[in-house]
Amino acid sequence: MNDQRFYSFLQKQILLMIGLSLIPGLAYIFLGWINGVVVPALIWYMLMVLVSLFGWRLYYHYKLDQMGDASLKS
Repeated sequence: MNDQRFYSFLQKQILLMIGLSLIPGLAYIFLGWINGVVVPALIWYMLMVLVSLFGWRLYYHYKLDQMGDASLKS
């Protein structure tokens, strides 16, 4: 884990995971609407949006160039 390529790879996975969690969530809202449980589906989706925004914030503020070898070892 002391290699910066590893952290660069993980940083790219954040956007992928956000997309993979939010896009299928729209189908859950649709299925909730069909089955009459749209309110819990919307609450669940809003929670997913909030978690995704937190992940996006982490992604945006992460500066790999500023992280030196001493930071990687700790």
